[in-house]
Amino acid sequence: MISDKLTILVTGAGGPLGANVTRSLRAAPEPMFLVGTDANRWHLPLALTDRVVEIPHAKDRAGYAAALTRLINEGVDMILPTHPVEVRAIAELVERGHLPKVATAIPRLSVLEKTDDKFSTQRALDAAGIPVPRTILLSTPDDLSRAFKEFAPPVWVRGSGAPGLGIGGAALPCREESVARSWVEHYRGWGGMVANEYLPGRNLSWMCAFDRGRLLAAAARERLEYVLPHVAPSGVTDAPAVSRTMRRADLTELGERSVRAIDDAPHGV
Repeated sequence: MISDKLTILVTGAGGPLGANVTRSLRAAPEPMFLVGTDANRWHLPLALTDRVVEIPHAKDRAGYAAALTRLINEGVDMILPTHPVEVRAIAELVERGHLPKVATAIPRLSVLEKTDDKFSTQRALDAAGIPVPRTILLSTPDDLSRAFKEFAPPVWVRGSGAPGLGIGGAALPCREESVARSWVEHYRGWGGMVANEYLPGRNLSWMCAFDRGRLLAAAARERLEYVLPHVAPSGVTDAPAVSRTMRRADLTELGERSVRAIDDAPHGV
């Protein structure tokens, strides 16, 4: 037995996602023991958990599952995966019955497969009548030409996947079709990248937690400054260095509609 307290395993504990989750759990009133895992040995000393364990990469499904099972058998009550690759891997292991003795709070695998792809997400939201930027899947150069005809420059060209799953990131606002074509070809991105209508304005984010279809909590924020913006050609990254929280009923209504358009029984974060 690891501990007689509620024991939660946080994956990617040495990275920024794991550190943020750990800090949030530390703010909870319930006593708990936190076990961190990380596949990067250089990140292990950065974990803020009570214990940290090096495990195989999630792409090594057998080794990854075996490492998690050993920790679960020692007394882990719940797993909170952080990085999208590990979220997908744990959802897959749970649905295959490989992690029967531990609680999770993550969407179903079929939902993750849809939401980890920007084009699939856009189609689902559009079909539900939710306002989204016009989007074209770039299967061929002709699709890119159509995007430049239909959208006013700049055209936002980006990977359709999530980090570590397909082509994630690779975002660039392009004013010239030739630049966009070179960008796609650099990533060998035909079929895996999209062209979006570029929408200027504030960058707002909405996060939520559901329990079997019931909205438990939500938070909204505005991104004001980005982590390492100089390493992204667009100057925009997903991770904010500075953000401010906000309370907006319209954002909550739109966010919940968006979630339910993709998942009829949302569960988890």
